[in-house]
Amino acid sequence: MARSYKSGLLMAHGLEAALKQERKKYASHPVVPDLVPDHVNAQGWCYVVAGYFLTEMAFKALLQAKGKSPPATHSLATLFQLLDDEDQEVLREYYKDYQTMIGGRIGAFPNRRLDDFLVNLDGGRDDRGRHFGSFEWRYCLIEEARSAQMPFVSVDYLHEVVYGCIRMIVYEGNGRFPPRGYTYSHRLRWER
Repeated sequence: MARSYKSGLLMAHGLEAALKQERKKYASHPVVPDLVPDHVNAQGWCYVVAGYFLTEMAFKALLQAKGKSPPATHSLATLFQLLDDEDQEVLREYYKDYQTMIGGRIGAFPNRRLDDFLVNLDGGRDDRGRHFGSFEWRYCLIEEARSAQMPFVSVDYLHEVVYGCIRMIVYEGNGRFPPRGYTYSHRLRWER
């Protein structure tokens, strides 16, 4: 049975409302470093799980807004590859711009490219060839990891990718406010 989707602007509104709440939650209750990695993972669990699925929904909403039928997959890398080349490039700009603006030690964040980050998040594959990264995160509080190591996640980067998708969906819906003008560095300039 085919899924029925909301209009592009309604999808963008829902995604934006959810993203705003996730950012508020994340800002008010940050993950506190700890000597026990499992404790850190447990603190970040809700942010990672919600961020992963919010990103999945944003990719599917963007595909739908562009007139493509989103497949029934959880793989972020697969969904990203289904986007038009130009849309992929815009999201790469959002990712790279965010990475550049937040600074930090060179090489501190291991995924220099959005494409690599998404493949990392998808994790390994099960015996049927499906990615299980999102499922590892979903059940990491009670199950042992199925892959050698858990995917490296930064919720801030997920949020930035979702924001980029929202801007593209809005632009597709109303033809105003080109998404390239809303990267993190542009938004920082507005706040000054």
